[in-house]
Amino acid sequence: MRARQNPDADSVENQIVMEEVIRQERVRENLEMAYENYPESFGSVTMLYVNATVNDVPLKAFVDSGAQVTIMSPACAQRCGIMRLVDTKFGGIARGVGQARIWGRVHAADIVLGGLHLPCSFQIIEVQAQ
Repeated sequence: MRARQNPDADSVENQIVMEEVIRQERVRENLEMAYENYPESFGSVTMLYVNATVNDVPLKAFVDSGAQVTIMSPACAQRCGIMRLVDTKFGGIARGVGQARIWGRVHAADIVLGGLHLPCSFQIIEVQAQ
């Protein structure tokens, strides 16, 4: 039986295989670097809810440190008595992973967090039933 000959390293098929091997090595290196430098990105995320008061109405507020704006559902805004302050000129459609109707914006309402009174603006956004 004849020994198997070395395949042509310059063939298109071998180049594709070698490219994938190199890519996989880069992925492995990237994963190792992330484990080393950003181990928190591999843990589970605990959602942070805090006790808050808006317009003297107690509620649980979800803290999203990466959010661009503070949002509130129309039902919550109604419960807090601030729906009458919605400026519909700021209405529209929020698009991202999905989309939702923006009813408008409440420019300033009192929010209390841990005894600290802060003026806060709220985008009033329709909540999609899940």
